[in-house]
Amino acid sequence: MFRSKKNRDSLLLIIMALVITVFMLYIFFPSESNSGEQNKILLKNPKESPPILITKIPDITDKEVFTETRAIIKTYFNEINTGDRDIEDIPAEDLENTLRSVSHKKLKKKIEKFLRYRFQDIHRAIETLRESDISDNEKFDLFIAFFLIKTYKEDIISRSINLTLGEIISFVNIEGYSFIKNEISQNYHAIPIIIYADILINKIDIFSPGKEIESFSNTISLIGDISPMQHLNSIKDIFKLRSELRKFSFNWIEHDIFNPDDKGTYKNVTVRRKKFLKLHFIVFPDSENVGDSSWIKDLINADNGLIELSDLKITDETPGENYSAKSLIYSECTSRFIIIMNSPSFVSIRGYLALMIKKKIERVYSDNTVINFAEKLYSKKKFITKLNSFGKFICSIKTVF
Repeated sequence: MFRSKKNRDSLLLIIMALVITVFMLYIFFPSESNSGEQNKILLKNPKESPPILITKIPDITDKEVFTETRAIIKTYFNEINTGDRDIEDIPAEDLENTLRSVSHKKLKKKIEKFLRYRFQDIHRAIETLRESDISDNEKFDLFIAFFLIKTYKEDIISRSINLTLGEIISFVNIEGYSFIKNEISQNYHAIPIIIYADILINKIDIFSPGKEIESFSNTISLIGDISPMQHLNSIKDIFKLRSELRKFSFNWIEHDIFNPDDKGTYKNVTVRRKKFLKLHFIVFPDSENVGDSSWIKDLINADNGLIELSDLKITDETPGENYSAKSLIYSECTSRFIIIMNSPSFVSIRGYLALMIKKKIERVYSDNTVINFAEKLYSKKKFITKLNSFGKFICSIKTVF
């Protein structure tokens, strides 16, 4: 019956159909034993999750790196201005980690190179930035980041106490400002200059600032400031030492056993009055002060023994500025005394600068003996006691007059 080719082909087709049908049934209707095996496998791996299609999250872009760097710098700036952060509390680690996350190989290599430089090699770091293929604003932000990282890592602010003013001034580098055409337009741009100013103000004698301050003022005068807070312009103003001749009157009363009302009245005495850090003051003695010191010499000669002052009044008689001295400062460690002619106002200074100057003046007052002339209005006896102490001081330095 299968001899004919037609019959054999039919039988082959039937067999193939049966095999395919059985195979399909096996796939779509597995046996219980197979289902059990599968269940056993699932029970053995209860934490195994079905495969999930994972979409790779792209790495942070270089543009985002610069945005984050700028955000860290701005936050630091804002917090020191509100007094919520100490100026030495620099977010150096955050800045460095952010910069190292740059993905572009060529730029990453440049950043790694410029981060290896030391603080005193800042000019070399700037040259590395000049060669980088990024915008000038991004270069300037990197300059500030480098400045902050190295200031923190090398403890520049604390170490400066042991440096001379000349050494500190040698550190001042404003080359980075060329990236923004030597003009500050954003408040945070002033950070490097503010830190330089902070270091200097903690180091100088505010009543004799020295030529280094003049050098610093001349250096920063090369930069313009159109930023909202005008920090640089404020620094230029308060760090400029002004000196002008004024007409003063000096009046003292010295109690002498033989002459109970020994008085001295001196009018139209030409004296050099100075202004620095919002303070108006006169220094005695002072090589620049061309004024007549006869009022001091006569006071010394009024009593060869102990000078016992019962009153002292110092008035600026310059037309339009007729006001009296506010306080007198002296120290046993020095051979001079300073007459403060004003109560400094910081209304025109904003942010950290005002805090910086206030702290410096407070330290000066705490480190010296201070006579407040307003005391004689509400505590005459206490005021006279302080004047007598000042009299002793005058006797101890009388040879300098």
